[in-house]
Amino acid sequence: MCLAIFDIDLFKSVNDEFGHDVGDEVLRTISSVVSSLLRETDIFCRIGGEEFAIVMPETELKDARVVSERLRKSVAELSEELVPKPLTVSVGLSHMTRWDSNKSLFKKSDKALYQAKDSGRNQVITAEDEQSS
Repeated sequence: MCLAIFDIDLFKSVNDEFGHDVGDEVLRTISSVVSSLLRETDIFCRIGGEEFAIVMPETELKDARVVSERLRKSVAELSEELVPKPLTVSVGLSHMTRWDSNKSLFKKSDKALYQAKDSGRNQVITAEDEQSS
């Protein structure tokens, strides 16, 4: 199983420039795009503000990275008809090992997400990438 946590980069600027109604519509649009990229068995949820999680059961890390990169590129390529300004997402990704609990898996993905944001945003970082840096 893999867990991806992603955050819409600099989302506050959407609310500040265009208002919360537009921001809410952007969240719905991105949610719809992401949902279309996932399997029926994947679990996609909003965990707060502009932060989301995807649980990918029976998924190897390399396959979860492909999905996460596809998600990242799809958001970056959204047209101005769908979002008021170009947007990107940062993704933290981890794979559950036999030593992980739900909390440790979440913590690994969250830490990788912050590494993605600290390293310039608009990228996917795995917990394994984060550990080697």
